[in-house]
Amino acid sequence: AKIGHDLSANASWQLGVSGYRTSFLSRSGESHAHAGEEEAAEFAMHDGDVEIVGADAVFKWAPTGNSREQQLVLQAEYFQRDETATLDFAEDGNNVVADYDGEQSGYYAQAVFRFLPAWRVGARYDAIKADNVLAELEANGIDLVEFLADTGFDNTDTISRASWMLDYSRSEFSRLRFQYSSSDLPDDRDELFLIQYTMSLGAHGAHRY
Repeated sequence: AKIGHDLSANASWQLGVSGYRTSFLSRSGESHAHAGEEEAAEFAMHDGDVEIVGADAVFKWAPTGNSREQQLVLQAEYFQRDETATLDFAEDGNNVVADYDGEQSGYYAQAVFRFLPAWRVGARYDAIKADNVLAELEANGIDLVEFLADTGFDNTDTISRASWMLDYSRSEFSRLRFQYSSSDLPDDRDELFLIQYTMSLGAHGAHRY
């Protein structure tokens, strides 16, 4: 659901909320294998429920009144995902059964300014955090510390990223973008330099807000 309005001939705003809910019977995967192990541990989630809610906001301002010449766009979004399920974890003939309740939340905020008709510059910051909990553990010979490290279910660290970009649009159908991103990971730091060329062919629909 979205609402919005014009603040003046040069500015407008929009707010939105969203929600999503689903269920799954089963989902499986593998953990990381350690040195000396022949096989990685396996885990499966059963009878799960997933809920996602979000909120977003957009503000647009054209200093000259013509957004094709100059325009500032401020945009932000927050979301939260909650998942519950029964978790089965097996390793070397041993297994753990636990109730799983995982919650992830994240957001981003960005600003993009068109300073010339074909040129834009932008900055963005985004972050995501997991808060995953295992309860009513039944451990039969499994090191739970190792289990949590293997699966990542104990991950409560916040991962954040800052990005800066410059792009050039020769026409409505092509764009060249330069971007630099720096991510803060739990045990590391990642830097990415990106050069991207996007080209659109054929008919396309009307522009969205």
